[in-house]
Amino acid sequence: MKLMPFILVILLAICSLGCGMTNENAGSGENLSITTLPTDVIYNVTRDTKLGTESDFLVKAIKIANDGKEVIEVKSITFTVFANELEIFSLAYKGEELNSLFRKYVEKFEKMTYDFQEGIFFGVTGFVDLKKTSRSAVIGSGQEAAIISIPFRFYSDSPATKCDIHIEFQQGDKTFSRDLGLQIAEYILKNKYIFPAKGIWMAINTYNANYGHRVNSSQEFAFDLMIQKPDLMMYPPSGKNEDYDCWGKAIVAAADGKVVDFADGVPNNPSQLGSRLSKEELEKVREKLGAVAMVGGNYVILEHPGSEFTFYAHLINGSVKVKKGDMVKQGQVLGLCGNSGNSDAPHLHFHIMNGPSVLGSRGLPMKFTNLKDFVGGKIDQITDPNLVVLAE
Repeated sequence: MKLMPFILVILLAICSLGCGMTNENAGSGENLSITTLPTDVIYNVTRDTKLGTESDFLVKAIKIANDGKEVIEVKSITFTVFANELEIFSLAYKGEELNSLFRKYVEKFEKMTYDFQEGIFFGVTGFVDLKKTSRSAVIGSGQEAAIISIPFRFYSDSPATKCDIHIEFQQGDKTFSRDLGLQIAEYILKNKYIFPAKGIWMAINTYNANYGHRVNSSQEFAFDLMIQKPDLMMYPPSGKNEDYDCWGKAIVAAADGKVVDFADGVPNNPSQLGSRLSKEELEKVREKLGAVAMVGGNYVILEHPGSEFTFYAHLINGSVKVKKGDMVKQGQVLGLCGNSGNSDAPHLHFHIMNGPSVLGSRGLPMKFTNLKDFVGGKIDQITDPNLVVLAE
């Protein structure tokens, strides 16, 4: 099968999360271990376009640990993506470009403010140890180095199915290599979901918008929802929370489920775009309601069959209508769209994940049964940033 010549690859050095896989080989560098995130299967989001089938996926992290006595240097890291058995492209990082990726990993976590942020980024704790992390491709005895969040998007006749990773090393006068393979597959949801709000909304900060959501494990496929005004503006001149068209709109359960966690009592953020609670106020929120409430504000987490969980965040203080242990029906009102937690303005943050913790789960691609685009065409997923949709 011949692939189309147009290939778009987006590669960023940002942070995200997943699970770990270790690959150790004997011979030169036998005390070398490589951990990849995710461990085995990369979730690919696909759609049919005029350019062919679009594949959009993320290699979340590659960490190399030197447990031997000799210094090693990473000379290159090459990613080769296949559609079935046909190679699509091969892209290598080496030299200063590779050093820059290792350096950015360290700089990212040196700026970490809260102890729970590693869990948000990776879905696990203990992945980052800055005390023994190298800032370059040269890794001393007992050191490690990592690159993080490498997203790909391209078009072909068929979806991507595999990503091979080839790493070249230098150890003294010896050179050697390691090869790893990650399967790429589309995740099939176990439940039928409706959109978490009714009416016309604009989805912003979507999974392929290269926005901060994607760097976080459980939020990889998340989006935010706001409502445009008739003049196509989302932000009212007054800046007041209550003047946003989405403020106070009902947020509903995307599927039947059980409330496994919630928070209510987080103060609404002050009006005016970008205003937040003070650091002291946030610490009080954490002490009373936990770390997730610092980020998600007033929120609800529902458990659905097949270990799928939905997260609804930034609700109005005092508006949450359910409590832990409640059984809810699809379409039931959970709370009202607001501006609490890590939020610049009134909106709903929504995502699906494979566990009950925002700090320790993996995000899942989402599809919905009741969506139309702005011209009335039936759609089932949010693909583009600033996409206007109608939820029936």
